[in-house]
Amino acid sequence: MERLPKAFISCSVRDNDASFVEMIERVVRSFKFIPDFTVGRYTNSPESVTETMRKGIEKADCLIAIITPRYKQIDINNPQRSFEGPSEMIHAEIAAANQLKKPIIAFVKEGTDPGGYLPALTQYFVIKKNHGYQDIIKMLTVRSMFQNTRRILKQKWANEESLLRNESWGDLFKGIGVAATIIGGISLLFSGSDKTDENKS
Repeated sequence: MERLPKAFISCSVRDNDASFVEMIERVVRSFKFIPDFTVGRYTNSPESVTETMRKGIEKADCLIAIITPRYKQIDINNPQRSFEGPSEMIHAEIAAANQLKKPIIAFVKEGTDPGGYLPALTQYFVIKKNHGYQDIIKMLTVRSMFQNTRRILKQKWANEESLLRNESWGDLFKGIGVAATIIGGISLLFSGSDKTDENKS
């Protein structure tokens, strides 16, 4: 059975972003990735949000950021220029995924400034206001990104399985070695006992 990648979805959970988030999740599913782990959407827990986030990203195979505008910000170098950026939580989730070496795929809603951190980590797709689900899944760059992410994950899984097999064989040989040592010790014990009986006779 084919293993499907589980994706931590980093996104807004506000009602006014729901339709855009749901459309991108449809795109994710169309490439056989499973959306999962979103704090406040797929996951809730009686612990700190940052702890739930960290655990979710650790369990996920990759992170998919769906970036929508949250705050109006002023350019400190040009106070006349303002832009709308995503929430700090999305930045934090992207940073955590990068630290854990998880592949990152990002979709940015037109009109949202992704900041300087995301472009330094990965390519991202700007989704225009007139783009629908069919338009997105037909984009060659989007298809290529998902295909390459799957290829990276398959190689990672293969390496992990190889490591587990090697560890299993190592444990088996170690067990055989211990058993052989015990059997050898018992044999020597009985051999010494036989010689003692011979000397007595």
